[in-house]
Amino acid sequence: EMVSGGHQVTDIAMLYPVESIWPRFVPSRLHTEDCPPDTQRIQSVFRAAGNALYSSRRDFTYVDATTICSAAVDQGVLKHGELQWRVLVLPCVDTLPLQAWENLATFWRSGGAIVALSRLPLNSEREFPCGRVQELAKEIFGSPDSAHASTNPAGGVSVFLSPGSEGLLPIVLNSPVAHEVE
Repeated sequence: EMVSGGHQVTDIAMLYPVESIWPRFVPSRLHTEDCPPDTQRIQSVFRAAGNALYSSRRDFTYVDATTICSAAVDQGVLKHGELQWRVLVLPCVDTLPLQAWENLATFWRSGGAIVALSRLPLNSEREFPCGRVQELAKEIFGSPDSAHASTNPAGGVSVFLSPGSEGLLPIVLNSPVAHEVE
């Protein structure tokens, strides 16, 4: 009863990468055991990112593409109803609706932080690859071949953790979102 009527308050959201799995998915007899290695990689990075956030005592919430599409952007904050986030983690995400990519670019331009793990934006829901999504990726992340961080004049932060460096996620988050209690 003490928590009824409340809502989660956290600065970090992690996207559930289902749109990135769809183009690669092959039905499996047991979860992702029989799926192609690319699909297994997405699942592995997603699970490892969640575990890294939990083990580093970071509260976060899972969001989907629909949430990103309908969220409002306000001075580096992504807002959806009473929920709001300053950092979005994209675990192996390369495919989202174009509207979601556009909203994420607006979020970053206004001062938000985006951390991409293993993959950069590449596809929309209709184009594989999508030229507009690639333009947005270059604007936000540059053209990194390895782990890379950049900022914009509004204070937006973008970090790309290339394959093998995803374990740095908890350390990367220390800059845009400090622990509330030490």
